[in-house]
Amino acid sequence: MTTEAVDWRSRPTINVEEAGQILGVGRSTAYTLARNGQLPTLRLGRKFLVPTATLRRMLGEMDRTTNQSPVASQAPIPN
Repeated sequence: MTTEAVDWRSRPTINVEEAGQILGVGRSTAYTLARNGQLPTLRLGRKFLVPTATLRRMLGEMDRTTNQSPVASQAPIPN
């Protein structure tokens, strides 16, 4: 059986360390951002999870109102 890396965009949540890597910050900075609310998280016990939809909106990959990528939410350009 082979293991393939799953694209983070296809998962509902990722951990704070993965979010930090995507944002280009270190582990401790990512946890600091999560603790002070600058990185939106869900907290399950002691575990912080970052919703990927929220992260994609932060990165400008999704439209805030429709939860679709900006290209998918645009009307077609008439000829």
